[in-house]
Amino acid sequence: MMDKLIEKFEKVKDSKDPDEINDFLIEFGSNPKKEHLFIVDYFIENYNPVIYRQIKLNLIYFIGQVGIEQSLNDKYLDFLIKEYYSSDRWVRSEIISTLYKIANHTTFSENIFDILKYAILDDYLPISLNAMKVLLLYENIPNETFKKIFKLFQTPDSTLQEQISKVLQKFIKNEYHLFELLNESENYRILTKKSFRFLLITFFNSVMSLSNLESFRELIENSEWEINNRKIILNEIDTYQKLLLRTA
Repeated sequence: MMDKLIEKFEKVKDSKDPDEINDFLIEFGSNPKKEHLFIVDYFIENYNPVIYRQIKLNLIYFIGQVGIEQSLNDKYLDFLIKEYYSSDRWVRSEIISTLYKIANHTTFSENIFDILKYAILDDYLPISLNAMKVLLLYENIPNETFKKIFKLFQTPDSTLQEQISKVLQKFIKNEYHLFELLNESENYRILTKKSFRFLLITFFNSVMSLSNLESFRELIENSEWEINNRKIILNEIDTYQKLLLRTA
């Protein structure tokens, strides 16, 4: 396999045809090894910008395929970070997919988390979806990430709603933690009536959670939140409590 790869690499490495290079990267990207990363290094370091832009997506795909089973060093993470901030949505999407692939074997830096905070709110749905999936691989996420997530609550996409719910249920410990996150930096102001209902359904989804919901209500009632926001939210809680009681 290695001999065949070297032979084909020697044929395409100085090619001026991006399609030929892309076909090569896709073929050997299906089952690459860590020692094959010299191919990525070569095309990053030796190609003119015009051809490089046309093969960049498949270089990233190649890195992701290597990282599924093996750890990658910071050199390749730095490459992904740099390209994320300067690329179109197709390449950004491949980068987020690559992060998901490599997360089990590669330790991420804080700079990767900065990318995810942007990716969560990307206008291109696949990027946002995959960013949420990457978040689920973490043990903890910083509190400031929730401000970004709260802004997603009004999404009409059911698949993204499902991912948001999974993230919230994993990382928000209880109603007190939820209140703390809403209180921090006045994040509660982000929520509309519709998005607050989504939050209630996510956290207090059965009669068994009525006592937790009441505790949450008391926290809001005794808070220093802006009066009008507090009134709207408390009314939503009251309505939702009645709905839960009907199912008892």
